[in-house]
Amino acid sequence: MTLAGDEHFAREALCRFGLDGYGAVVRRWSSGLSGASVWQCTIGERALALKRWPDATQSERIDWIHQVIAAAANELEFIPPLVCDPQGRSRVSIGTHHLELTRWMPGDPICESASEDQMLAAITRGAEAIAHFHRVTQRCGRFECGTQSPAPAIQRRIAHLDSLGADGRLQRAIRHAVNASPTLARAADWLREKGAKRTGTLAEELRTWAKVPLAVQPVLRDIHREHILFCAGVVTGMVDFDAVSRDTVSTDMARWVSGFVGSSIDPNRLWAAAVTGYRQHRPFSACELELAGAIERSSWFIALTNWVIWVADERRVFPGGIAMVDRRVEALLRRVS
Repeated sequence: MTLAGDEHFAREALCRFGLDGYGAVVRRWSSGLSGASVWQCTIGERALALKRWPDATQSERIDWIHQVIAAAANELEFIPPLVCDPQGRSRVSIGTHHLELTRWMPGDPICESASEDQMLAAITRGAEAIAHFHRVTQRCGRFECGTQSPAPAIQRRIAHLDSLGADGRLQRAIRHAVNASPTLARAADWLREKGAKRTGTLAEELRTWAKVPLAVQPVLRDIHREHILFCAGVVTGMVDFDAVSRDTVSTDMARWVSGFVGSSIDPNRLWAAAVTGYRQHRPFSACELELAGAIERSSWFIALTNWVIWVADERRVFPGGIAMVDRRVEALLRRVS
């Protein structure tokens, strides 16, 4: 789709929501890696975020996520409220594309150049926001909160680790990575030397959790540092709910803290800051903390294998090109080491 056609699509979508799409100021925002597209739309004094969901996302899943967002936005100012069309629907469709419209949330993620004190304060405030989200969605009976079951996050990670040696993709990717970039080649060397042992160690650790019944509820699952926005140290926005699903709250704490691991700050201080913030508004047990650590350790390794497979074996192309891939892989190499 051309840029002009892309803008026309966004304006048509705004009209479907009952707004003056052709009188709006529309700006395409940087797309993430999920396949979604986002536009910043200004209509008069109103700033909105228009999102086209990844084409593979089922409409039923989007509607369920919208129920979660609506419940949270009803009580939390940093959750973007959904805009409905004239028929009261929060999802509209154009052809095979599903779209949503929300308020544009102010603020920016905590920057990498922030001081250590600013970084730790942001981790604490972000963990508080995550706790508020969990507290609100836990109260919603229709989401089957409190159900005791093995954590889906653990089952998924065990399945992924087991597949690494079974389907041959990782070994093919390791062989081909030398042709991708020097950074991918170094990642391949690390995986060739240490990957098998690390796979076994992580799988063994995760299997100790595989049958442990835990409370599950709606969680964010992909709440990294770019998804919580701040103004003057205060959380003003939480964005990108594509991954919301029922799981253990430990997945969100693991994802949030892991976004800061690899900085110059002692990881123990990162975790202490996050747990302190979370526990101000909701319990977080020693068991949940231990599980979050296991999830974090396995997630970095799995992410590294994913990037090597995606680029070197599956030949995927990502926004930002190989330079962006190299930055991601470089950070992962530091963390798994």
